[in-house]
Amino acid sequence: MDLERDTVAAGPRRDSHMDAVQDIRHALKGLREAVAQRRVEPICLAYQLLREAAQDANMKLSDMLKLADQALPGPAADTILSAFARRRCFMCKSGTVQCEECSGTGIDERSQQCRDCNGAGVTSCDFCGGTGWAGRGTMPREIPSDTLRKRRLANVKRQLIGLRKTMGKLGTGKAAQLPLNMRRKLALRVMRLQARLRSLARETPVGNDTREHLLAAASKLDPYLAALRWPPGEQPGIWRETSSQEASERSRSKETPG
Repeated sequence: MDLERDTVAAGPRRDSHMDAVQDIRHALKGLREAVAQRRVEPICLAYQLLREAAQDANMKLSDMLKLADQALPGPAADTILSAFARRRCFMCKSGTVQCEECSGTGIDERSQQCRDCNGAGVTSCDFCGGTGWAGRGTMPREIPSDTLRKRRLANVKRQLIGLRKTMGKLGTGKAAQLPLNMRRKLALRVMRLQARLRSLARETPVGNDTREHLLAAASKLDPYLAALRWPPGEQPGIWRETSSQEASERSRSKETPG
């Protein structure tokens, strides 16, 4: 975090200094509890409440973080940065939304594969670009964009290693034969990681080797996605879940009359 930036900001002075101190203590307690739960969104919200309390008290950012350091088991700045780097988009579920064209079935009106979602039943969220990440506008201004990008890049590298291990064990052939729900879950994971790689590439200066490596890594995920989406011989709309009623009807239709 950029501790030299300025104070937490120029908030109006409180009539009672004791009220401001009490608010800060309450906010610190909330932050401590959120960190103990290891839940991203509560940590982000608790930190924002702490900032507001510190702002009302006209407290410097560095002093506020010293108090947070005393209240938390580890370095406050690192904990807070980690939480905001993982904060999720408020407008989608992990980077995707239901396809409006096919209502999530993956099949169009002609019983063909939906062209908008390529049969996935979901499309990338317009707000986060499919990354599932919260936008820069939700971040405290003391978190530099470059620091946030580096933290997210480190997270994505770990996610990429994990995905490669998973797909390496399966192979594209076995991946295509996974049960529908497992294949769908894995495909959405690939789609989100691909979006994150491309988002980070856009934030990296042109000519930087890291940018080219990120774009290349995103492209190398295409075969995984193809195998998970369209196994040999499978009809379009593979993401459409079969209801229990449909399954029962299909089962009865296959029974041989006695």
